[in-house]
Amino acid sequence: MPKNFNMDAMTIHEVANPKMHMYRSISVIATFNRKGDMEPVAIRFETENERFDVRIDRVVSSSKEWDTILFQCLVTVGNQQQQIKLAYEISEHIWRLI
Repeated sequence: MPKNFNMDAMTIHEVANPKMHMYRSISVIATFNRKGDMEPVAIRFETENERFDVRIDRVVSSSKEWDTILFQCLVTVGNQQQQIKLAYEISEHIWRLI
């Protein structure tokens, strides 16, 4: 069973061998407005040994490229705010941390 992420101990990109996990699918909680536009609210990223639950502070920008919607987001981990990039692949219904 994965342990919960200790937000004071590390940043979201300090997982063991991060390149191995790039483009791996993650769980995302998202909201939708009346027009059907989505906005990510929180993410869960899991490795074999750890689980990271992080709330998204703000979506800085979003864009659509081919079959993918890209989101630049600000998250706070511990006392440090950092930017992450999420991709939602429309045809596969998959979120990825890139």
